[in-house]
Amino acid sequence: SAFGSLSLSFQRDDGIAVYLNGVEVARDNLAVGATSSTFANAAIGGANESVFLEQIIDSNLLVAGVNTIAVELHQAAPTSSDIRFDLRLTGNVEGPNSMAVTLDGPGFLLARSFDESTGEWSALNEALFTLNTVPADTSNLIVSKIHYNPADPSGSELTVANDSDDFEFLELMNVGSQAINLTDVTISGGIDFAFGDFNELAAGERIIIPRDRAAFESRYASTLSFIQFASGAAGANEFGGRLSNGGEELVFNDAEGNLIRRFTYDDSAPWPTAADGGGYSLVLRNPSIPIPDHGVGFNWAASAEIGGSPALGSEIGFIGVVAADADGDGLAALLEYALGTSDTISGDSTIVGGFSDFVVGEETASYLTVSFSRNQHALNAFEITAEVSADLLTWDSIGDVVLVSDFDNEDGTSTVTYRSSTPVGERLERREFIRVVVTEAP
Repeated sequence: SAFGSLSLSFQRDDGIAVYLNGVEVARDNLAVGATSSTFANAAIGGANESVFLEQIIDSNLLVAGVNTIAVELHQAAPTSSDIRFDLRLTGNVEGPNSMAVTLDGPGFLLARSFDESTGEWSALNEALFTLNTVPADTSNLIVSKIHYNPADPSGSELTVANDSDDFEFLELMNVGSQAINLTDVTISGGIDFAFGDFNELAAGERIIIPRDRAAFESRYASTLSFIQFASGAAGANEFGGRLSNGGEELVFNDAEGNLIRRFTYDDSAPWPTAADGGGYSLVLRNPSIPIPDHGVGFNWAASAEIGGSPALGSEIGFIGVVAADADGDGLAALLEYALGTSDTISGDSTIVGGFSDFVVGEETASYLTVSFSRNQHALNAFEITAEVSADLLTWDSIGDVVLVSDFDNEDGTSTVTYRSSTPVGERLERREFIRVVVTEAP
């Protein structure tokens, strides 16, 4: 063959198999052995439809004369509304002095060629290469931390910055299964930032955008070795403006201008108030797929440590022996952690049951209630709710209990009150019990 190798690139919506002269050279999102009635493995949507997948194939598959490329394209469902396909096959000619260039990361390749017959060089050509990435979009990019009201600077930090706002930062995370390319992703609202080239984020990794890079490095010097910083389109690595201490809207758009995420954070309950000036950051409770609604306060928690733990995934958690009961009050250490009480102080439990009158509709009636404290810094790790039962065997929560209030104590805990949905005495069984349940968050 006159070519040293062949470069195959293609778009597909949804599954595809490509053959060159009867030999399979590419398959994506389609099971091996698929027939004409086989659907693709999954639907391809959004920006992923326009992504070109690339691979090198053996040029020895070419034959002299006519060569045949065959393609089969499969939809993910019979009701799919569209189909998309494009393919390019490029022959790569190797000169006598050619050499392979191996890339281990994103970067620009600058090249020009020399014409021996004229003794002249060609114009310089430039190309940006990224490796096995997909564009950042609503399916893979989340906001994992918002550090909007940091603690005041102290000690050596004062030589760098004397404004606490200079220590603000945003943390983004890739929750997809593939590396993503953040090039030309923009952030607007209360702050402004546009990602430049060379911003790739591996699956499960996090990236930091500080307000003031020097201030950030002075506070988090011990963790800089594993922090990935964003680089801006204009060479800046800091966002413009400042995060409002009272909450504000943040808007994230992809490289094509499509909306990735738009939400408004707040500094009052049900948003964790410990993040408002206490030095803690807002932490998305469950940074995974399915992606939590960023605009719901209950989906956020305050970080476990002052400073907000940038780039760390284990922000909140219990340390100790789960079943320990050092104070002998009958409450396990794990439960006390979730409630915000101490396993070394007997009798500090805040679980209180009783009866209270409520107006429901137009009727006033007495209801069984339970109140307890909740550790705001444990919301990433635990869910705490109430359940009711008529026989102490079968317990129910959904539809059978009602959240009455969630009062912020401004000390890292809140006081939560639930009531039964049924007035006292109106259950068929004529009796009712209520309990507090602590479960590990998904």
